[in-house]
Amino acid sequence: MGKEPIEADFARLGLKIETADDAPFTAKHFELFVNDAVKNVLGSCGPVVKISHFDENRKIGSVIAVGNEVLSVWAAISVSGTFLNRHSQIVMLVYLVLIPVLLFAFLLAFFLVIYFSMPSSRDFHFFKKHALVTGGSKGIGYQLAAGLIERGANVTIVARNVDDLKKSCASLQELADGRGQRQKVQWKSLDLTKNYDEIKKTIEEAEKEFGPVDVLINNAGHSVQAPFEKIDIDDFEKQMRVNYLSAVFATRAVIEGMKQRKSGHISFVSSAAGQFAIYGYTAYSATKFALRGLADALHMELLPFKVNVGILYPPNTDTEGFKYEIQTMPEEVRLISETAGLFTPEFVAEAHLKDVENGQYATTIGLDGWMLGNLTAGASPEKSLWRAFVQTWLAGLFRGITLVYMGYFNGIVKKCHRRRLQEAAEAEETSKSE
Repeated sequence: MGKEPIEADFARLGLKIETADDAPFTAKHFELFVNDAVKNVLGSCGPVVKISHFDENRKIGSVIAVGNEVLSVWAAISVSGTFLNRHSQIVMLVYLVLIPVLLFAFLLAFFLVIYFSMPSSRDFHFFKKHALVTGGSKGIGYQLAAGLIERGANVTIVARNVDDLKKSCASLQELADGRGQRQKVQWKSLDLTKNYDEIKKTIEEAEKEFGPVDVLINNAGHSVQAPFEKIDIDDFEKQMRVNYLSAVFATRAVIEGMKQRKSGHISFVSSAAGQFAIYGYTAYSATKFALRGLADALHMELLPFKVNVGILYPPNTDTEGFKYEIQTMPEEVRLISETAGLFTPEFVAEAHLKDVENGQYATTIGLDGWMLGNLTAGASPEKSLWRAFVQTWLAGLFRGITLVYMGYFNGIVKKCHRRRLQEAAEAEETSKSE
């Protein structure tokens, strides 16, 4: 189209609309666009235009204007179309930049709120502290006692068997003497199924020798694995007394002194079975889940008194007790246990003592334990922002992985059940044939 005026009463101007996206552009949109373009560029006294037609599929239309004004109309529409296209691109660019920035700001604010909502972690030092470990003559308890000695503490170990206590105490004292820090180790024999008064009396005797208990590690435990209906009723009570009530009673005996001194640490040795209950653990898992509830609640109660609380979730650990359990555990439990790793008591004890020193709440062991700890954190205390971040973002994934594990374990249980039924049927057929 040239620049000379068109000598005609009216002229038709053909237009093709090109948009940055595939959004619909109707005849109504076309009419509004043309009228707004003429008004915005040429003013309210600009030429009068009329929409002839518009093909919504092809986005092609035409405009009729007075012949000598059609060039002005074309110029106005061209300017408006170019501006509109650039405006759309600018808006899209703003959204592409703005949305990530807003998302980042939201996440940053979210985790700052979490950070300031969490209790602060307080480092804890064992040097010259009096540490008392229940179940301290063997396994994880013994290694916890050894780790405490290596950190400068005086240690009391409590268990039932006198011979084991004497042997372990002599070994621990030798370790303490080798450090040259004048550390002391003593033992106290106690049946931890006894009542509160007996346990309190024993702890008071230990405090007469080494001073108030600064560190209490409730490690005593007992396990019987069998299907629910085959566990002796007395074993349900015994496991509750040893695994749970002994921790309640021992904690009750030392907690007032710790609160008055505004210093101290209390640990509870739970189990992976206190996070993930499986076949054969109806008695044992219940006691270990109970320990978690006790530790969670006690942690909140003791915050104003600056007394730390921690919980350890050991997996299968290569101890004398576990070796005995393997010989007596049901086939289902043995097959399920084989899917998890086996850790040394030294490794488990060291991991927990490091967490205690760093003021952390929960200690998990190994990759499976780490995943399970993040999955089951729920409403438990947390003092690490990084751990909180992982728990927040990976809990859903870990839930899916755990469901796969559960499906596999359920398959083991069903397979063992079918095999027993088949063996029973074969035995019955054999007895009939005889």
